[in-house]
Order: sequence, then C-alpha cells, then structure tokens
Amino acid sequence: MGTRPRPASTPRLESPRHQVKYWLLHSGPDHRGARAFGVSRHASKRRLPHGRDVSVGRVHSQRTMAAYLRVATAFAEWCHERHGIKSVPEQLKHAEWAQEWLDERGLAPATRAGYLSALLKLVEVVCPGRRQRWLSLRDELPGRRAPGNRAWPPEDVNRLVAHVAARDSELGLILRVLDATGLRVGEVVRHPTHWHHALHAGQVRDDHLWVIGKGGKERVVSLPPALARELAARAAGREPAALLFDATSRRLYHRVGRVCAELGIRRDGPHALRYSYAQRERERLLAQGLEPAEADRLVSERLGHARRRITRLYTATRSG
Repeated sequence: MGTRPRPASTPRLESPRHQVKYWLLHSGPDHRGARAFGVSRHASKRRLPHGRDVSVGRVHSQRTMAAYLRVATAFAEWCHERHGIKSVPEQLKHAEWAQEWLDERGLAPATRAGYLSALLKLVEVVCPGRRQRWLSLRDELPGRRAPGNRAWPPEDVNRLVAHVAARDSELGLILRVLDATGLRVGEVVRHPTHWHHALHAGQVRDDHLWVIGKGGKERVVSLPPALARELAARAAGREPAALLFDATSRRLYHRVGRVCAELGIRRDGPHALRYSYAQRERERLLAQGLEPAEADRLVSERLGHARRRITRLYTATRSG
C-alpha cells in the first residue's frame, strides 16, 4: 500500500535540524529557501561586457550558507531543549528567546550581529511578517568598535612591495594593485575554493577596472597610468573570461606574512593595504578642499561599502 504524500509546503516535525535544512535549503513556501542560498535571488543572468556570466542580484557564498545553517540549527535545537517547542515556525514567534540564547553564549557584539543575521534569514523564509521584530534585536546592539589603525606607513608599504616583487613578480603586481585601488583581496585574486569576485582579463579597461564586489555590486576603479599599462599588457594575452592572476589569496597572505617578519614590519595581511588606501585617499580629498562628509562619501564609494559607518573603521587613525 502506498503512503500518502505529505504537502510540499509543510515539513515533517522530525527534528529541528531537519526543519531548518528544509526551510533554508530545499523549499519553504514558494521555494524562498531554495532562492536564498547558493544561487541568485533573481533568476535572470546577463553577460557583462568583460565576458563573465554573473547573477543579477545578491549571491550567497557556500561559506555563508554553511555558517547560517550552523547557527540556525543550533538555535532551533536549543529552543527545543530549553522550551520544549519542536516546531521551528512556533519557535520564531519568540524573538526574546534569541536574546536569551545569545546572552548564554556570551558573544561579542559583532559576533552577535552575525548570529542574528543567520536567524533573520530563517525568519525571512519561514515567517517574513515577523522580520521587523527580529531586525530590532540587531539594531539594538552596540556599534562595532574601531579596530585601531591597521594602515602601514608609506615607507613600510614600499619596502614590503619591493621585497615581495623581487621574489615573485606576480605577487608584487597584486600588492601594487591593492595599494593603488583599495580593493579587497578577494576582488583581485581567487580564493583556493571560489573565485566569483576575482579579477578577470575582460575587467581591465584602459585606465580603470570594472570590479564586481560583495553582493554582486559593480563599481569602476581608476588606475595610475603605469599600473594600467602593466595590467592591460597582462590581460592582452588572456581570454576575457580568464582570471587575470594565477596566484591565490592563500599564497599572497603566506608571502606577505613571511616578508613582514623578515623586514620587521608590523605583522598583518594584505588587507591592511585597504586601510592605507582609505586613509591616504581621505587625506587627499580633504587637501583638495572637500568637506569631511563629502570626502567620507567618496571614499566609501571607492571602497565599495554599502554603509558609511564601515568606512569610518578604515579611516580611523587612532592607535589600537
């Protein structure tokens, strides 16, 4: 005798873990969960002039998906154990339980915000009408503390780049790009396991780069003439959809760390060049007579930040 098929919109109440996976990965009403992770939130794609097919809209990486699943599952299992509620939709009626769960874990404000982002994604799929209440939990968190001045002094940057370039010309060129543009490392070179933001040959245009940053957001970044000519020559021998650099971020971080130790430069990764760029660019704009608010806005645009307050973490010049 065949079993009666269960409705597609309602998961069996097996365990909180299975329910979370159902909602976030497999289905949920109107397949919202399937659209939330791993693929574009918009079905359409278009071919950009530099030859890459990219999704139009925000794309969640596999690492983000795994982290959200881990956090949402831990919360659902805690609710079942602590409050005896097995149904995830019922659990999400109680936003105060999330506050209680986070308090027990003793997390820093930035980490709490990340955990709440994972739970918000679950709320958006399961019960979008309650999103505003959950969003207020994240808004009530204290602001992120500036990490101190991570920027290297110009003389240290010059020594670092020269020393790396002498041993590995490709890594030296990558460091020059990071220093001149303030790009994220992942917007220039590929990660060992993913490359969807890394520069491709077709993104080199005359004296600028067409960059695809976080969330699939595009921006145009100007290049110094000498650097533009070097990148154009490198791109000329590659297909438009081919990666511009063969190096990985892991190789870059490893070499920078070793050279910092050898030269006695404060130990940090190549991301510190983004801080150096932000502070140098803001000082240049202020010297041109721009108001601080306008200088901050322009630096924020050039860094690809969606929120101005994130840019202020990069331009802060106080010591750690």
